[in-house]
Amino acid sequence: MADKCGNKVILRGVNMGNVYALNFGLKEIEEIEKTGANNVRIVLERNYKDWANGGAVTALTAAKIEPIITSCIAKGMIRF
Repeated sequence: MADKCGNKVILRGVNMGNVYALNFGLKEIEEIEKTGANNVRIVLERNYKDWANGGAVTALTAAKIEPIITSCIAKGMIRF
Protein backbone atom coordinates (compact mmCIF):
# COMPACT_ATOMS: atom_id res chain seq x y z
CA MET A 1 0.00 0.00 0.00
CA ALA A 2 1.20 3.52 -0.73
CA ASP A 3 0.16 6.99 0.38
CA LYS A 4 -0.88 9.70 -2.09
CA CYS A 5 2.80 10.64 -2.58
CA GLY A 6 3.77 7.07 -3.44
CA ASN A 7 5.50 6.33 -0.11
CA LYS A 8 5.13 2.77 1.15
CA VAL A 9 2.73 2.48 4.09
CA ILE A 10 2.70 -0.46 6.48
CA LEU A 11 -0.48 -0.65 8.50
CA ARG A 12 -0.22 -1.76 12.12
CA GLY A 13 -3.51 -1.97 13.93
CA VAL A 14 -6.49 -3.94 15.06
CA ASN A 15 -10.22 -4.37 14.55
CA MET A 16 -12.18 -2.57 17.24
CA GLY A 17 -15.79 -3.60 17.80
CA ASN A 18 -16.70 -0.08 18.86
CA VAL A 19 -20.40 -0.66 18.59
CA TYR A 20 -20.11 -3.44 21.20
CA ALA A 21 -18.13 -1.41 23.74
CA LEU A 22 -19.28 1.06 26.35
CA ASN A 23 -18.94 4.65 25.03
CA PHE A 24 -18.00 3.24 21.62
CA GLY A 25 -14.61 2.10 22.85
CA LEU A 26 -13.00 5.46 23.56
CA LYS A 27 -11.08 3.87 26.44
CA GLU A 28 -10.02 0.99 24.21
CA ILE A 29 -8.70 3.42 21.58
CA GLU A 30 -6.38 4.82 24.26
CA GLU A 31 -5.02 1.30 24.84
CA ILE A 32 -4.71 0.59 21.11
CA GLU A 33 -2.62 3.75 20.73
CA LYS A 34 -0.16 2.42 23.33
CA THR A 35 0.59 -0.58 21.08
CA GLY A 36 2.02 1.69 18.38
CA ALA A 37 -0.93 1.06 16.05
CA ASN A 38 -1.20 3.53 13.18
CA ASN A 39 -4.73 2.50 12.18
CA VAL A 40 -7.86 0.91 13.56
CA ARG A 41 -10.81 -0.67 11.82
CA ILE A 42 -13.92 0.73 13.46
CA VAL A 43 -16.79 -1.76 13.49
CA LEU A 44 -20.24 -0.16 13.56
CA GLU A 45 -23.83 -1.24 12.98
CA ARG A 46 -26.91 0.74 11.98
CA ASN A 47 -28.67 -0.30 15.21
CA TYR A 48 -26.72 -1.28 18.31
CA LYS A 49 -27.25 -2.25 21.93
CA ASP A 50 -26.54 0.85 23.99
CA TRP A 51 -24.86 -0.63 27.07
CA ALA A 52 -24.90 2.77 28.77
CA ASN A 53 -28.70 2.56 28.51
CA GLY A 54 -29.27 -0.99 29.76
CA GLY A 55 -28.69 -2.59 26.36
CA ALA A 56 -31.57 -0.83 24.61
CA VAL A 57 -31.45 -1.15 20.82
CA THR A 58 -30.59 2.30 19.52
CA ALA A 59 -30.10 3.82 16.06
CA LEU A 60 -26.52 4.84 15.31
CA THR A 61 -26.00 8.53 14.53
CA ALA A 62 -23.09 10.59 13.29
CA ALA A 63 -22.97 12.34 16.66
CA LYS A 64 -22.33 8.96 18.32
CA ILE A 65 -19.37 8.04 16.11
CA GLU A 66 -17.76 11.49 15.75
CA PRO A 67 -15.83 11.24 19.07
CA ILE A 68 -14.22 7.93 18.08
CA ILE A 69 -13.17 9.28 14.68
CA THR A 70 -11.87 12.50 16.24
CA SER A 71 -9.89 10.45 18.78
CA CYS A 72 -8.30 8.32 16.05
CA ILE A 73 -7.34 11.41 14.03
CA ALA A 74 -5.84 13.07 17.12
CA LYS A 75 -3.72 9.96 17.69
CA GLY A 76 -2.38 10.05 14.13
CA MET A 77 -4.14 6.92 12.99
CA ILE A 78 -4.36 6.62 9.22
CA ARG A 79 -7.76 7.04 7.56
CA PHE A 80 -8.59 5.17 4.35
